[in-house]
Amino acid sequence: MAKLPEARFAISALVKLDCLVGPIKRADAMRQDAYTDMFEVFETLSMPEPVYLRAAQFRARFGLKTPDALHLACAQHHRCEALWTNDDRLHVASHGLARMIPQAMNAGQARCCRCSSPIVMATLWAGAASMSACAENV
Repeated sequence: MAKLPEARFAISALVKLDCLVGPIKRADAMRQDAYTDMFEVFETLSMPEPVYLRAAQFRARFGLKTPDALHLACAQHHRCEALWTNDDRLHVASHGLARMIPQAMNAGQARCCRCSSPIVMATLWAGAASMSACAENV
């Protein structure tokens, strides 16, 4: 993130929930602490009622699962410039907001504790296929 000082990076509380389920379930305090420390790097975006109402539209129109619809609605609500994801359906539903994380970035990386999807640890973003983070210009 040091390479883009003019950009702000954010996650929602839903991203935090997604990350922490696995370590809590396995009583993996070290992984839980690592995620908690990582959260401090990001701004936390609120999820007021309009986010949930917009997410309902995404679920109905595009068949997104509730968490994915909420990620997209939250990014739109906060006028994020990009929503980073590995989910093709989220990419299609976002009409250009979602940016697909190159699969090459996933090669050889650790696995998500919740869904076993590859974890991306890039210079500009950290996340897993089941969660999203957005970059918002200042």
